[in-house]
Amino acid sequence: MLKALKKMFGKGEVEQLAAESAAPVMQPPVPAPAPAPTPVAPRKPEAPT
Repeated sequence: MLKALKKMFGKGEVEQLAAESAAPVMQPPVPAPAPAPTPVAPRKPEAPT
């Protein structure tokens, strides 16, 4: 995989890509605040027309 990348890009770019892809792994992801559950009104049965 890395050898194929080095053929496609220059060696410096591959190392930069590896550094960028490794950076988020080292930092723990910040959990997004869970959206408040929206109250769902019970559906009224539709009146037959």
